[in-house]
Amino acid sequence: MAPPTWVWNGTSTASTTTAAIPYPAAGVTAGDIPLIVVISKASTGTGEPPTIADPSGFTKLFEAWGGTGTAGAGTGPVKITVWKKTTDADGTENGTSVSVVNPANSAMVYGNIHGVRRATGGSTVLVANASGQDSSAGTSWSVTCGSDPGITLDDLCFWLAGGTVNTSATFTVEAITATGTTFGTMTEREDAGSNTGNGGRRVVATMACTAGPSSAAPVLTGTSASSSQSGVGAILRIREQVTAAAAKPPVVVSQYSGRW
Repeated sequence: MAPPTWVWNGTSTASTTTAAIPYPAAGVTAGDIPLIVVISKASTGTGEPPTIADPSGFTKLFEAWGGTGTAGAGTGPVKITVWKKTTDADGTENGTSVSVVNPANSAMVYGNIHGVRRATGGSTVLVANASGQDSSAGTSWSVTCGSDPGITLDDLCFWLAGGTVNTSATFTVEAITATGTTFGTMTEREDAGSNTGNGGRRVVATMACTAGPSSAAPVLTGTSASSSQSGVGAILRIREQVTAAAAKPPVVVSQYSGRW
């Protein structure tokens, strides 16, 4: 076995109304698994940012939120939402876009599309997630997730962060630690921010599990260039399950949301 791999991403797009989030101009092939990763912030207050409606053709995997302060430029809670395309890519997506609507009382939506490719064509894909928040503003980023999503050898893990601060707030040394596991090389796939609306930063890194299984909730760590950074962190675990019927059309299963 080998882990699935991250293979492409599209341009980051922000909007206070409707974001037309594009696929890359080339590189999407039939069988790829497109994922939309979006952060959002409320217009006012200290509570949870509004829920974003599912984009057409996509199924929500999870949403989570966290962060400190009152909603405003560079402050206030951030929500991160991840969707998976309901069907695998068919290769015609190149150069097209997906509309993500900014809901009422939300200051902005900001995201892009990432592509994952199976190591074995026709395999079943299992996904799980866990999340938490960094509620202590500072350069040291640490998120203890609320549960163990179950991580083992050859899982591909997405390290995800939504930060309250955009300006001069790049991230480095993203890592996942979970009792019983080790991970291969971390590769940062996205570290981008926007000042649209109340602004914020979105970070995506990937790493494959090289030994497992996990026996405790993971901790997501990193370093931000901003001494005021706080927000939400999450892990998305992607696993292939290969059977004798792997040559059949692929099926995607969410361990939390049933089968689709």
